[in-house]
Amino acid sequence: MRVLNLKKRILRIFRNSQGFSLIEIIIVIVIMAITLLPLRQLSVTNTKTGAMYVSHTRAMFLAQGVMEQIIADYNSSSSTLGGYDNVVSNWSYQYGETEGLAWNVYISDERTSYGVKLRTITVYAQNTGLSTGITLNTLIVK
Repeated sequence: MRVLNLKKRILRIFRNSQGFSLIEIIIVIVIMAITLLPLRQLSVTNTKTGAMYVSHTRAMFLAQGVMEQIIADYNSSSSTLGGYDNVVSNWSYQYGETEGLAWNVYISDERTSYGVKLRTITVYAQNTGLSTGITLNTLIVK
């Protein structure tokens, strides 16, 4: 019974409606503009941030790939390749570029820790359009 009364009231309101005034339309447009402008800015910011994280992810995969090549070279069992000296002589200060990404390999000076000679290998990769990149570090021992 209550539902029918409510339905009748709603129909009566729409039948007696004369439309919207110009002031009501202007108020609605102003409210929509006030709410849509920040949403538009949020969308632009999200797009830029997403593109930056895609670039960082690509740089991370590149740095990881280079680091895996260095570790595989270090662990190689070939008589002519592999080992500490091979990695130090072949990878120190190497750099490369692929598909808008650049990478550098730095090998620190040899140091001794608890009687073990070691070096730190750092691979830095970045998108050429960004100022920051990804840094990966590992140790190799002699």
